[in-house]
Amino acid sequence: MFKTPPRSLTRLLLAVLLAAGAGGTYAEQPRHRPGLHRPDGAGGGRMTWEDRQRLREDLRRNDAPDRLRDERRDERRERFERMTPEERQRLREDLRNFERRR
Repeated sequence: MFKTPPRSLTRLLLAVLLAAGAGGTYAEQPRHRPGLHRPDGAGGGRMTWEDRQRLREDLRRNDAPDRLRDERRDERRERFERMTPEERQRLREDLRNFERRR
């Protein structure tokens, strides 16, 4: 029925299977590359309190110019609303004159 393979072929197959099985054991461990490590350490997980605080401060700093611009716009709008109709008309005329001189 089945013919047994020659001993040399059996030994070769056995050697290949053993090498394949042991390959993971003898594989080279990954080397440390400075640009590829995670800043929060190997464990990952949640941010520390200091990191969260630093992030909050960065966000506030980046948000400050927008907030100041909005506050100035609101102040100008309030100032304009408090003006009398004559003052508003004078302001409009001044702006038209300014635009003409440009």
